[in-house]
Amino acid sequence: MGEVTPDVVLDVRGLECPIPVLRTSETLKGMNPGEVLEVLATDPVAPVDIGAFAWRTGHRLLLTETRDGMFRFLIQHRKVDPRTAAGEPEAPRPSASPNRSEPKAAPPPAEGNPIGDGHVRP
Repeated sequence: MGEVTPDVVLDVRGLECPIPVLRTSETLKGMNPGEVLEVLATDPVAPVDIGAFAWRTGHRLLLTETRDGMFRFLIQHRKVDPRTAAGEPEAPRPSASPNRSEPKAAPPPAEGNPIGDGHVRP
């Protein structure tokens, strides 16, 4: 990959978790699809946090670089979802907490199986 020129530079050096990720998120919200954000951070957990954030939100992490205790990230803003661009609503995102989801109903017992474990007994 050749050198990518960022469209926006975000300097969050000296700030600790969760501020670098929150500011990265806010900055990306103001950017256009395909644009590249450069993030400069010193928080030791930034590589994990920024990488996880990019993966969860669909943004493309182009580069993670460490130099002299500073981390540099290049993040490309995700492309527009074709459904959203066509005016269709986005699909609902799964709940972050498993406790918030409704319990799934158990399947009905198989015919001839009063136990309901999926095995048919004579």
